[in-house]
Amino acid sequence: MDVSESPALGLLSAPARVEGFDRDLTLAGYALTPASARQGERLNLTLFWSARAPLAGTSVTITLGGAVLFSGQPVHDTFPFSAWAAGQVVEDRYSLNVPANFPLGSADLSL
Repeated sequence: MDVSESPALGLLSAPARVEGFDRDLTLAGYALTPASARQGERLNLTLFWSARAPLAGTSVTITLGGAVLFSGQPVHDTFPFSAWAAGQVVEDRYSLNVPANFPLGSADLSL
């Protein structure tokens, strides 16, 4: 993810890893627009999750370069991992604000 003062084009690769999750939970894919953003702009992130079984005590934290943009349960805190059926695929959408004072340059978007 590139954060700039002016519009820029950038490439985003798939997440290298999802830390802290049970092996019964899979991040099947994601979509992110735009791939580059300016300070104060919004990022639209959609996560596609799949679970082999309901999971208790698990939450999602999304960070950009160490800054927490969201922390809680999937689907805006309305559909916790513990409520999922085995094999269910969940589409989890976020509209995330890049902080106005976020440092310029490249930063990792992480789960």
